[in-house]
Amino acid sequence: MHLEIKDSKIWIQHDGTEVGIATLLLEQGVPKEDIVLGFH
Repeated sequence: MHLEIKDSKIWIQHDGTEVGIATLLLEQGVPKEDIVLGFH
């Protein structure tokens, strides 16, 4: 897992988790507009 916080947003550079870190962040109340997928 590789995350960065840039410009008040959480950038997910690599996610090797089964569930998906973006899903976990959303479940914890992080707005989806504050999550950026930096990988394709």
